[in-house]
Amino acid sequence: MPKLTSQIHQLEIPFEPDAEQVWKPCHIFNGSTSDNWVLSCHASALRQGKSPHRPHRHPEEEILLVLAGEIDLIFQDRPFSQGVKRHRLRRGQFVYYPAGYAHTLETLSEEPANYIMLKWSSYPIKKTPHMQFGIFTTIEGSSEVNEDTENGFSTHLMFEERTAYLRKLHCHTSILAPHSGYDVHIDHYDVVIIVLEGEVMTLGEKLRSNGVIYYAAGEPHGMKNLGETTARYLVFEFHGIHAGFGDRCRIWIRSLLSRLDDPKDLIEGLMRFVKRLRNYE
Repeated sequence: MPKLTSQIHQLEIPFEPDAEQVWKPCHIFNGSTSDNWVLSCHASALRQGKSPHRPHRHPEEEILLVLAGEIDLIFQDRPFSQGVKRHRLRRGQFVYYPAGYAHTLETLSEEPANYIMLKWSSYPIKKTPHMQFGIFTTIEGSSEVNEDTENGFSTHLMFEERTAYLRKLHCHTSILAPHSGYDVHIDHYDVVIIVLEGEVMTLGEKLRSNGVIYYAAGEPHGMKNLGETTARYLVFEFHGIHAGFGDRCRIWIRSLLSRLDDPKDLIEGLMRFVKRLRNYE
């Protein structure tokens, strides 16, 4: 698959399916990364009383975040209290599905529900335990940063666990005060950010509520809040292949060998390989 590079996308929420549709997906990005076979993101609009598909399973891990409206999660594997296999999800709430977990959803609100989905897969790991199915709510309290918060920036950890494909899936919410930010830096893992409130500047462009940011591992990025209101956003970090340094080197070398037919691509891949060796955590 094509290699993903850092990018931003502004979603216009709410949006509705076309007149003849009950479900409308909006593809945002889909490709390979340094540590994942595939990492994809899409947003969807789903009409009241409808489901996009029957309960199904897939090998990818998945996160679903509600941006507008209300949905019921429908489960085949996990009954809730008194045998109920549904759970209500509202704006600002999200769910993590492990690989192979049977699920679907149905819109409950009169207006079409809008939600965003992240899916990924990579080299599986046999070690246990792995992160289990979970439902989470983003912090809805005060959107202000305390005066004693350094640089007008604060974070709240939501979870950090090993998964079937990641040595660590990390999630936190961040609050960025007006006229604050952090300098350009490089992370050695993929990052996806969803802007919940306010407006930020990154990768040379402005992004407001319901904006999606992807930072590729090894690519420089920073963020500023140039506005007059506090910005709040949700961050997912995909800390890739759980294998040791030697296993990662073998994977990188295998990737380089696959580029032999394209000398330019091979040289670029070799340069990235050397950079990873220098920056390996």
